[in-house]
Amino acid sequence: MQTPNVTHSPHWLKRQLGSLVEFVVVTPALLLLGLGGFQGVMAYNAKSVLDYATFEAARKGAVTHAQIEPMREELGLRLAPVYGGDGSAEMAIAAITQSVLVKSR
Repeated sequence: MQTPNVTHSPHWLKRQLGSLVEFVVVTPALLLLGLGGFQGVMAYNAKSVLDYATFEAARKGAVTHAQIEPMREELGLRLAPVYGGDGSAEMAIAAITQSVLVKSR
């Protein structure tokens, strides 16, 4: 007795097309949720850095009798991680300089 060849039956084709349609419908939704969650985490991290930077700048202002320049320098120093870098000293200096310049406008 021969076994039927299931790869040529119409039911096999319907199952494969059903799986393909399901994949095409579900994949964009999962990508949207995953990448949206990642973007939310990045936004929360930037907010946390900003909160900490303003806290430290206010602290510096309390210690230096509310002088503006030390507060700006502290804010620029604490906002440097937002401007990125690769961990090297040169990139850290560039990020600090950029954040100080942006905050001093």
